[in-house]
Amino acid sequence: MANIEVMINWFQTRIGKSYNTNYPERLGPNSYDCSSAVFYSLIEAGFLPKGTAIGNTESLYHLEGSLLTPISRSQVQRGDIFVAGKKGGSSGAGGHTGVFVSNSRIIHCYYPNGIGETPATGYMGDGQGLPVYYYRLKGGKTLTATIDSLNLNCSSYSLSGWMVSSDGDLSKKALNIYYMDATTGRELARQTNVEWKQRTDVKNSLKLSYDKVGFAFTAPTPGALLGKTFRILVRAGASSEGYEKLFDKKHSLIAAFNTGSLDKAIISGNKLTLGGWHACNDITSKTGHLLILMEGSSEVFRQDVTADFVIRDDVQSSLGNQAYGANKSGFMKAMIIPTNLKGKKVRVLSKRIGGPNASANITFDKLITL
Repeated sequence: MANIEVMINWFQTRIGKSYNTNYPERLGPNSYDCSSAVFYSLIEAGFLPKGTAIGNTESLYHLEGSLLTPISRSQVQRGDIFVAGKKGGSSGAGGHTGVFVSNSRIIHCYYPNGIGETPATGYMGDGQGLPVYYYRLKGGKTLTATIDSLNLNCSSYSLSGWMVSSDGDLSKKALNIYYMDATTGRELARQTNVEWKQRTDVKNSLKLSYDKVGFAFTAPTPGALLGKTFRILVRAGASSEGYEKLFDKKHSLIAAFNTGSLDKAIISGNKLTLGGWHACNDITSKTGHLLILMEGSSEVFRQDVTADFVIRDDVQSSLGNQAYGANKSGFMKAMIIPTNLKGKKVRVLSKRIGGPNASANITFDKLITL
């Protein structure tokens, strides 16, 4: 069955391609015009057979009744198309066409920007006084999906949402979540074999006979997302089946960080008190913390301060909400130094261990004479 999401995805993966009405430039892959882009997307999505000639707006008008069913402007929904211009005289600058991504927004190839998403009003050709016709594609599979929530930081994230197809129950198909670079469209990371969850609210709202349409999980944040801006793609089954949705919203993560400060180093007799903080993107509830005294490149003493952390809300505020656990980065520890270390000049190395990626170290500059 043909798939409107595949049609829309054809456009979305080519955002920024240039506008060109000349032949053969209008046939891609680097440039298109409005009608060639629509024809290629219809072929990609299975609405037209492969090998179909790439037509123009007049060719689209000729599909009225066979592929295109006229609808009113108020009926327009995601996956519908518009064709602007007088029938019989819409070629060239006399017409325009594109695809609706919602009732109020379209994705199309337009002068001078090329392929992009814009508000519908004024961009369809109505701004030039052209008549505009609205159509629903016959035989199209509809896919509805929503991300309800995404709570994201550099250590872990939780994601929830749902997906429904007009084909019926998808819960027997493997569910995978992909994180796509917002600029290049390339995959950065994925979460595989996500479990389908019951969503009775969706079932009741859409009057379905089944309710395993949702997903909700918490997982470690993939390191490949740090410092990236990305979009989320939800896919059920193989990509060739067309059960996938690439969401428009862009999400950003701060880059990997490993930073800290030795605020205090006080010696009183054989007691050394160290205070400061060490935050890194590896911090989890199981991350340990060691303070190590280094003489040159050699370790001479260590103290486990995992159980002695000091809450540092000031650090959390400074680094931002995505810096998970930064408020648990503080240390204030008094330690008894062995007498054989007296007189040695040392520096403090702070080591966070047991995180999901790798141990994070900081050697502070301050030189301490024991």
